[in-house]
Amino acid sequence: MTLALPDTTHLDLSDDLTTPFPPPLAHLTNPELLALLHQIDPTPDNLTDTAARDWSDLPDRMHYIADMFRCHATHHPLLTPPFTPHQVAALTAGHLPTGRL
Repeated sequence: MTLALPDTTHLDLSDDLTTPFPPPLAHLTNPELLALLHQIDPTPDNLTDTAARDWSDLPDRMHYIADMFRCHATHHPLLTPPFTPHQVAALTAGHLPTGRL
């Protein structure tokens, strides 16, 4: 299974993540965030074994998702609107928009 990001990046969910944590998220200090990650990330501050071996297994999936969002949190294409104004108009009218979705 793969995940296509808004640019040309494709993530194979069965491979470990390789994008390093961006500087603002390299060293976490928020106690609530650290407590949450302690529950879902068996390899804290590390991308070892982030690959989702069984996507139907919620802990396996959450480990990948948590690190994926942390790795790509400052990735500019993810901060842009997901749909063009033309696509929003088509969706609002109840139609399937054209173009990349």
